Amino acid sequence: MRTGAASRAPMRRILVALDASRASRAALESAAFLAARQGALLEGLFVEDVDLLRAAALPFTGQLALPAGLPLPSSSILPDLQALASRARAALEDAAAARRLRWSFRIARGRVAVEVVAAALEADLLVLGRGRGIGAGPSPGATAATAAARATSPVLVTLEEAAEALPLLVAWDGSEGAEAALDLALRLSDAGARAPALLVAAEGQAAAERLAAAAAARAGHPLRWRWIGGSTPGDLRRAAPARSVLVVGTSSPAAGGPTGLERLLAEARCPVLLAR
Repeated sequence: MRTGAASRAPMRRILVALDASRASRAALESAAFLAARQGALLEGLFVEDVDLLRAAALPFTGQLALPAGLPLPSSSILPDLQALASRARAALEDAAAARRLRWSFRIARGRVAVEVVAAALEADLLVLGRGRGIGAGPSPGATAATAAARATSPVLVTLEEAAEALPLLVAWDGSEGAEAALDLALRLSDAGARAPALLVAAEGQAAAERLAAAAAARAGHPLRWRWIGGSTPGDLRRAAPARSVLVVGTSSPAAGGPTGLERLLAEARCPVLLAR
């Protein structure tokens, strides 16, 4: 079993994946907010998508589109990616300066999801937006889904609005995955965020009360909670309001395994914070 105190030290490094999308800008604001709360280094990553570059080099490629919906001649794709990287760096610098944060920025070249997951190995938290980004993924959110499945660090997936100061709602079913989610939420609240609340997944009211008591004992203080019914990803999607951050343990039964997590990320009305 995990020990709550051991996993609640302040974060040292927060990585944000940057591109040209509105969701990426919201991710940056969320990452900067959390870095300020945690006293962490804010790291920015921009990936030059190798699949996009290879597509641009094909002789029959006439025009490519970037995430903002701007069509570009294939011959200009690399300079435009470099220009977007410069804009991403400037946005990161501005966000860090506004909060007096330590920051760093780097550009990688490769497949977007692979590079993001690899860069997150040394981070305490990965933040990225739910959107297509600079890449040739099969669907919006493909990078987020890959990070959810493969990243070893916690992952915050934002929407098109920053997740600053939103209440944390922990998906709680008493499992080890739920313990990880609660510990992560408490780790953030220890740095000044409001105390997390629980969405308790249980088969009945009496079972929910027992689970809520166990969570309070782990936290060391009472927690607000609400019973949401059985332990399914659908219950979580319906229960979490838009103005909140849903904190879910990836191994929790309530997450529904890889398929349930992917659907949760695609359909959630609020940012989702995944705990390991």
